[in-house]
Formats: sequence, structure tokens, C-alpha cells
Amino acid sequence: MNNISLKKRICSRVAVTLLLLAIAPALFGAQPVVPPPIGAAPDATPAWSEQESSNNEMQVFIPATAAKRASTQPFVLGPVIFRPHVNYDLTYATGLQNNTNISGTNNIGKPPTNSFDSIIQTLSPGMTLDIGRHLTLDYTPTLTFYSDKHFKNTLNHAASLNAATDYGDWGLGLNQSFSLSSAPLAETAQQTETTDYKTTASGTYTINEQMYTELELDQDLNYVTGFEDSKTWSTMDWLNYSFWTRLSVGVGAGLGYISLSNDQPVRGQPEPGDQQFETLQAKVNWRATDKLSLAVNGGLQIQEYDAAVSPAVTSVNPVFGASIQYQPFKHTQLSLSANRTINPSDYNTQSQSQITSSVLLSLNQRLLEKFYLDLSGGYTENQFSQPSQASVNNRTDNSYSFSARLSRNFLKHGNVSLHYQYSDNLSSTAGFTYHSSQVGVEVNYSY
Repeated sequence: MNNISLKKRICSRVAVTLLLLAIAPALFGAQPVVPPPIGAAPDATPAWSEQESSNNEMQVFIPATAAKRASTQPFVLGPVIFRPHVNYDLTYATGLQNNTNISGTNNIGKPPTNSFDSIIQTLSPGMTLDIGRHLTLDYTPTLTFYSDKHFKNTLNHAASLNAATDYGDWGLGLNQSFSLSSAPLAETAQQTETTDYKTTASGTYTINEQMYTELELDQDLNYVTGFEDSKTWSTMDWLNYSFWTRLSVGVGAGLGYISLSNDQPVRGQPEPGDQQFETLQAKVNWRATDKLSLAVNGGLQIQEYDAAVSPAVTSVNPVFGASIQYQPFKHTQLSLSANRTINPSDYNTQSQSQITSSVLLSLNQRLLEKFYLDLSGGYTENQFSQPSQASVNNRTDNSYSFSARLSRNFLKHGNVSLHYQYSDNLSSTAGFTYHSSQVGVEVNYSY
């Protein structure tokens, strides 16, 4: 294998890592009752790294933004390419929660959550800068307006910096992101302000033609007004072996430390203790055919809770992830994914961990050569766990969702779409069950 092909393989794996980091909050983070606008914050992976990802043998679906970046350079100043983008969304939503009396999960015996209907308008103008081929910076503010007086109009912010390069046999990546948002959340049953800082440093080292390592360091600082704040430092490292370019296996180990603190402590209840965890996993990536690929990982996560939560507790939980990509026809894409993760619980003052299990099925289809139809449906179970207390205090939410979007491009860089989403959340704790539907129109223009 020559040096060029080695570099491409390194770069493609770094790109995939960055793309996964970009979508991870959507899969495992807080659940907004109303989803964020699709076009508000475009992917900010560096152009070089993103284009190299199209050479990844494991990916059936080539990122659409890779081709778009390569073909459009509207505003150039020296080594910097300016890519403005703007998004407007008009949505009518029913079943929005805003029970300001709820703070955490101790709501047994309280009246049901207040439910409201509202017209929601969001405007998201932003700018992406491609600085050379290895660095990308994006900033996107979002103005949100509610017609119902029970919700506050907000100005949200999202910024990210991504870098990727190679050095000899190393592929290196860096991601820094910031977000400040206030939206109705399923976890809190009310409009909740969250501030999040994420930092990830990743590296891939090619040992020989068959073996390579993946190394990653993460920091996640999450602040939730009125609820628990969390600070997480972790690492996950893999040793992989490629039988051939379309089949690889790997074993990985990771560890981390979590610090929890109550923003507004509940009287008579102890402060949450810190946690530490260790993870052992194995994975298989297989591109079975040109139209089908599978990726599976799974293992155990050992969670150790600080003695401040008397008595100290250690729990062992299975964690896993799986995805299937299938493209039966040129303009038809089917995907199925399932995940189980354990994360700190920021939204419940009596809980320390949030165990999330989910499955999602999606279909993407081009219609009449000009229209694009996206359908998805899924199920998510969230367990808010306090291992040191009786299970009666724990809360479990079962959520079902369906979404549909019909879109069409216009004027080369524009996109207009009609969208619909239905969400049904059944909670074991009074005040957190809701049924919500949203229908709206969205217009996006971006370079």
C-alpha cells in the first residue's frame, strides 16, 4: 500500500470521527420537543477532511456537502473562503410543555404538566469560514419567537471550530464547539436554558497495512439553569485490524470522570456525588456489498459512584451501537440504527445517570428528479437512575416519534421544505407525559 492510499485511509477515518461527533448530541443529548431547524447550522468539518471521507470504503452514503464544497467558492479572500448561510422556519406546534413548578423527578402527586400550542418562528443567519483546507470555523445565532405568552422569545448561539490534518503516519483532528440554547425539553417538561462546551482531540496512527489505532480525548462542560451541571473528561482508544479494505475489527478501552453539582440544590437532599467509569468494547465494520454496510460495537461500562451518595455504589451496564446502510437504488437510501448509552443526568436533581436506549429507521428518496422525501421513525427509552436509592424514586420515559420532510432545491443554493413531526412521551413520573405534533415550512439558503 503506497503512502497516498495510507494518507487517504487515515484522513477518511478522522473525517468519520468528526462527523459522528457532530451528530452525537442529536442521538444522545437532551430531547427538544420541537426539533432544531435542519439547515440552521451546516456541518463544519474541514473541506479537505470531508472530501477525503468520500473515499471511505465503509460508507455507502457519500456526504452531500463534500461535493457541494468542492463546486462552490462564492467569496474568497486569500486563503479564506466565506460561506454565508441563512435559515427560516415557521412551525405550528401542539403539546409543548412548560411547567415551571417542576424541578427534577420528585413530582408524584403533582398535577399534570401544563400543555400549550404555539406558532414558532426561527431565523438563523450564520457564516462558515474555510481557512485553508484544514480549518473550518462556523458561527450561527438563532432568533426564536413564540406566539404563546407562556414561552420566552430567545436568542440562541452555536459556534464550532474544526481542524484536521495528517503528519507522517498520523491523522489528527480537533473539534471545539459552543452552544447556548433555551427550548422546551422532554427531560425537564419546561423551557430550559443550557450552555454546553465540547472539546475533542482525536488521532489515528497507521501501524502497518493491517493495523491502526484510534485515540480520542473529550471534555464536555454542560450547564443547565435550575438543574444539575455536569463536567465530563473521558478518553476512548481503539486498536483495529483490517482483514481487507471493507472489513475491520477492533477492541477498545476507555475511562472517564464526571463531576455533578446542583445549580439549585433541593433542601434536605444531598449534593450528587462524582462518578468515574471504565469502558471495554469491541467493534466490527463491514462493507458487505457496494450497496450495504454494517457497523456494530458493544461492551460494558462500569460506573462507580462517589461515597458522597451514601453508600457508594458500583453498577455494570451494557452499552452498544449498531447501524446498517442500504442503498437498493441510486436515489434510495435506507438506514437502521440502535444505541444504548449511559451519561450523567443534568435534568433531574435526584438522578445521577441517564441510560438511553434507542432505535431509528429512516428512508431518503428522490422523487420526480427534483423532490426529496425523508421519513424516519424511532423509539427511545430514557432511564433516570439513582443507584443509591430505592427504584421507586427512579423515572423512566418511553418516547415514540415519526417525522416526514418533503424538500426541493432552488436557485442552486436554496432549499425549501415542508415538514411534520409527531412525538409521544410516556413517563412513569407524573408531569412528564406529553403528546406533541409539529407542522411547518422551512427555507434555507447556504453556500
